[in-house]
Amino acid sequence: MNHHFPPPLQLAVWCSYINGFFSLISPGRGFVGLLGLVAIAGAVGAWVMVNGKRWGYLVCLGAGVASFGVSLLGFFAFGLGAGLNLLFSLALLAGLVHPLSRQCVKIWLD
Repeated sequence: MNHHFPPPLQLAVWCSYINGFFSLISPGRGFVGLLGLVAIAGAVGAWVMVNGKRWGYLVCLGAGVASFGVSLLGFFAFGLGAGLNLLFSLALLAGLVHPLSRQCVKIWLD
């Protein structure tokens, strides 16, 4: 974890790690399998971003948008059972697009 990141970006990194971890321990098919691949890509992007690379932020942002879209579809298809996943995806996306996060990425990441 890079302690020089602003709090919204740290929240996004932690949400990416948590999503990736739970995707690894609960593999599935269909929506769950697609969401698992997206979450693992987001965790890898977060790890690269913490190591100072801008493309990790872009991977994490793409995975966050895809995760939010798939979670929203799952929420409408399965109801409140997918609500926690939707909440994590929303927190991840909000942390990544926050103005402090974008400013930090613009200034500090290569």
